[in-house]
Amino acid sequence: MANRSFIYTTDDYQQNPIKALGFSEYENEVHPLYLLMVAGESQMISSTVVEEIEKTAIVGNFDQGKELVLKFLELVSIYEEAYQIDSFKDFVKETKEILNQRKVKYVILENFEIVELSGNNFVSDTFQGLSEIKQEIEELYAKHLNGNLCAENIRESEFYNDFDDTSIEWGEIDRDDIDWTNFWSENLYYNLQK
Repeated sequence: MANRSFIYTTDDYQQNPIKALGFSEYENEVHPLYLLMVAGESQMISSTVVEEIEKTAIVGNFDQGKELVLKFLELVSIYEEAYQIDSFKDFVKETKEILNQRKVKYVILENFEIVELSGNNFVSDTFQGLSEIKQEIEELYAKHLNGNLCAENIRESEFYNDFDDTSIEWGEIDRDDIDWTNFWSENLYYNLQK
């Protein structure tokens, strides 16, 4: 078993077998953008990939998640000088294109690999924090629209700091060296077309 989280999209997550399309996977942890993707109308559900006793997956409204991701990336692009680099600009452009191409109802975050390998079902705590993350991004964006946001507000954001730490692998790599290519990918470790 690998050690990753991954997300996929579907129109009916209760269907069996589920008809889903891969979206992205990330090694060793849950990428903060995944949390934004499932932060709209979130529900904890059992994995749709493996049988399990405890719920380790989260489903969210795709359109609301897309809106949160795009708002957050826009804020970072405008206010955080460290991310005003070509590779990140390309990533933001690609993200907009990919998210706007998908016409689905739901996005599902699967965490079972990390839960199983760590022995810790962190999903309930993660789920509890989603409404705070959503509120934080919406408040920052409202300040931006009102002309009251500055770079310091972004840097004080707990979510931004999680995003930045994950992106630079806790100081192991420079922002210029982050490989944003293939962040969004249909080719996942698990074939979701059962």
